[in-house]
Amino acid sequence: MKQLLIKRRLFIIINEICEWLECILLRYIPGHIGIVLRYGYWKLRLKHASYFSIYPGCLITAPNNISIGKRAAISRNCFLYAHNNGEIQIGDKVSLNTNVQVGAADNGLILIGNNVSVGPNVVIRASNHRFDNNNVIIQAQGHEGGMIIIENDV
Repeated sequence: MKQLLIKRRLFIIINEICEWLECILLRYIPGHIGIVLRYGYWKLRLKHASYFSIYPGCLITAPNNISIGKRAAISRNCFLYAHNNGEIQIGDKVSLNTNVQVGAADNGLILIGNNVSVGPNVVIRASNHRFDNNNVIIQAQGHEGGMIIIENDV
């Protein structure tokens, strides 16, 4: 029991160190050096990643549930998350413009095909609040995952 507690605390500390590294050292490094450093770091943390570019200010959470294809470009201040068994698969030559949010939580799934361009400030979210019980407020009913498929050349 004590070893399990020590392993859990160590996992939490390592995760927190990674968050500090992402926030302080990687997220805002400008230029080509920043792109190369972020690529190297995220290639190790993502479920699958081919060569892609990630620009300053981006935030990725639950990276072990996210795949990014070859020559994808993720512009400034994008947010990718796949919590609670959500999954995101981004294809080859995908371009996410500034401030795009892609979120697949609560068993949600987002599949983005090849050669897709997403305009600025778009939100793609494969999860919604449950609201089927009128006796319980919506905020207390939890979430329900969905599926979004964006095919090739969109």
